[in-house]
Amino acid sequence: MVISQPRGTTKDNLIAAATIEFANKGYAHASLREICSRAGVTTGALYFFFKSKDDLFRQVIAPFASELSKVLTTYFANVTAFIGDTEEGAENTADEAARGIASTYFENRLAARVLLNNREHPASREYFDSLDATLNKLVADLIAQTHPGVEESEGFDDLYVPWVTLIQTEGVMMILDKAATPEDAYFPLRQMAAFVRGGIGSVFELQQKQEEGRK
Repeated sequence: MVISQPRGTTKDNLIAAATIEFANKGYAHASLREICSRAGVTTGALYFFFKSKDDLFRQVIAPFASELSKVLTTYFANVTAFIGDTEEGAENTADEAARGIASTYFENRLAARVLLNNREHPASREYFDSLDATLNKLVADLIAQTHPGVEESEGFDDLYVPWVTLIQTEGVMMILDKAATPEDAYFPLRQMAAFVRGGIGSVFELQQKQEEGRK
């Protein structure tokens, strides 16, 4: 497949060319010479805008990473906040969240491939560590709001929130990676939302029964 030369400013051209190169070959095997050739510039021009290959990679993933954080945070908030809400309210917010995350991913699919397929790169690890911390806090805060006092229960420990976050994050990433279109991703994302809502609710019901049985 022939990919036309990017059009725009020199920096924009380099980022577009680098996105293609990183997506196709991965960070380790990407060639700065090939990136410059695709962008129609010299290596001197590349180093005018970017300090290094690492700096170029970070600027390639930064816009999509920022947008992904926003939609994932919204998705997590919508999925978790409506654990105790009516079925209709939960369905409406899950629908909006699923469509939002699917559209964001497919509008930036090449950059998404760069981020998700290069998790060993320090910039990617830093991003996902930061994202996990943000989502862990969000999940913990929302659980505390919907189930006051649960953090004091016997079954609620330091691993509970991280594994809830991990199930959702990895599930969403897998769905997006395997889907061919936004519509392909939409229904599985809705299923994930229903699974998480039901699963969290069931865990708390089980804990409550255990505590009542001890009284």
